[in-house]
Amino acid sequence: MSYLTAIMQVTARAAGLPLDDMCLVTEITNSKEKTDYPEFAESGAFISGFFLEGAGWEPGRGGEQGYLTEM
Repeated sequence: MSYLTAIMQVTARAAGLPLDDMCLVTEITNSKEKTDYPEFAESGAFISGFFLEGAGWEPGRGGEQGYLTEM
C-alpha cells in the first residue's frame, strides 16, 4: 500500500496537484513482456510482479482488459 501511496505523491508533486485530490486508477495490460514498455509512464508507473490471492485472472483478447475469475 505504501508503494501505491508513493506513486501518488510523486505524481502529485510532478503535476503540482494537491495529494488530497489524487486517486488511484488501475489499468491492467495484457502483455507480460517488459520490452513492450520501453519508456516510463507519462504519469503514474508501470508495475509488474503482483500476485492475486483467492482469485484467478483471465487475460483479455487484443485491446480488451482481462477480468477476475474464481480461484
